[in-house]
Amino acid sequence: MSDFDLIVADIDGTLINDEKRLSALTIATIRRVRRDFGVDVLLASSRMPQSIRQIQIQLGCLDAIVALDGALVVDGRDDKADVVLDRRLPVETSRDIVRMAMNARAHVGIFRGNEWVVGKIDYWTLREIRGNNLMPAVDSLLDRLSIWGDAQAAAHKIMIRGSASQLRALRRTMSQFEAQVLFSFGRPTAMEIVTATAGKWAGVKFMLDRLGIRPERVMAFGDSDNDFELLSSVGHGVAPTNASGRIRKVAREVTLSNAENGVAAALNKYFPEL
Repeated sequence: MSDFDLIVADIDGTLINDEKRLSALTIATIRRVRRDFGVDVLLASSRMPQSIRQIQIQLGCLDAIVALDGALVVDGRDDKADVVLDRRLPVETSRDIVRMAMNARAHVGIFRGNEWVVGKIDYWTLREIRGNNLMPAVDSLLDRLSIWGDAQAAAHKIMIRGSASQLRALRRTMSQFEAQVLFSFGRPTAMEIVTATAGKWAGVKFMLDRLGIRPERVMAFGDSDNDFELLSSVGHGVAPTNASGRIRKVAREVTLSNAENGVAAALNKYFPEL
């Protein structure tokens, strides 16, 4: 009998390699664990549902997903009909944050479900396109936020990209919004913002309650700021060696890097071939 009832996995920097691909070893290992031990995988990411689905289909894992850094949880195959948790950013706060980031000449993207909108196609947009294999809409961000102005139709996430020093300065300036939103850094050049009641662990915990699984029966993998509460809240948190120092410190175990199939290595340790 396995010590775990569920595996939770972050995607970027954890499950996939630096070329943004799943390795054959990772796919085979997860499929074997699911088949031989009956332990499934819940994907939890800051990505849009549509982008997560590309990974989920290759793995054949749970239809349920935690998307947009916990702002949206879908329990089924239909990203609209099967939404079970939907937490949106405050409308006026979103406008203020986007306006401040644009004034600082940072790259800004806004997300609502499977909608991704940028002000222009630039270096940072092209990086995101390569990573997610999806194309954004190009529009005035403030105009689009006005169209999404109803609280029930507001944005789920804001992503700001730029130099590390630029984002640190913006984060200090935006400290006035700390009671309303959560800030996290996937990397020093990417700051993601969701409503204060969201967050990856909030989305995962919602699904655990829905599935009737206790947190101590969960193994979770993650590498960046938005994985901190997740790894510290489950029974066994695992970080790849490429994870931030803060995440490596809170993890129960450090495995090989994402480029070295670290998730597969850890799974083979706890779920050996029968």
